[in-house]
Amino acid sequence: MNSYATVFKNKHKEGSLLSHVDFHVSFFADNCITRIYSCRDKLALMVWSYYCPFNPEKKDEVLNYLPIFKRLKKPVIFGMSIKHQDKFLYHLEHLKGNDFFFVESYRHFKIHRREPGIEIYGVKPHHDLDYIIPLFDSNDINLFEKKLEELYPDQHFREIIKKGCYIKGVLFDQRKIKDRLFSLLIGFVIIPNTQEYPHNTHNTCEKTAMKQKSLFKRNSLPFYFHPT
Repeated sequence: MNSYATVFKNKHKEGSLLSHVDFHVSFFADNCITRIYSCRDKLALMVWSYYCPFNPEKKDEVLNYLPIFKRLKKPVIFGMSIKHQDKFLYHLEHLKGNDFFFVESYRHFKIHRREPGIEIYGVKPHHDLDYIIPLFDSNDINLFEKKLEELYPDQHFREIIKKGCYIKGVLFDQRKIKDRLFSLLIGFVIIPNTQEYPHNTHNTCEKTAMKQKSLFKRNSLPFYFHPT
């Protein structure tokens, strides 16, 4: 990813284009983040299968990290009777926080059709296109009307504008989606907008995998786990 970013910067200087998004950079960033997300689920599933073995071929729905963590944290609420899960929980607890929240947000946007974009020179106010959003919540509608009032002080003209914002009886707003664009920094670090997070998710997953491996070996599981 960094190599493609370097090639892009050699070809295109900052400000030379309206947007500095390169397919290859976005592809490898996307691949890395989704794999980290998947790795976290797999680490949780290993612990879950230790207490509740299942056949993935015959189970349509498999739990991911958060539901598993909740079940291990308070098993009685879910009608479970398990013991000695505290050490597993201790290591799974490290797979939370701002870094992983960023990973979750990225994947959430990807699933919901808005492909996250990686701006190589950083996110600028003019980047990205507006998105048409339906307004159902009364608070969102009030904010929309206040925005119209600021933009169009004349009430008659404002009503004409507002009338054109309805589609089949539903009020729509047009604005940029928050946290859809990300900045690329040196050293394989991706940050949402201008907020800086120490993105150590990959290292955290790797350390958690090794810790869980040692726990499994001490409990004499009938298999050997090799983290990949």
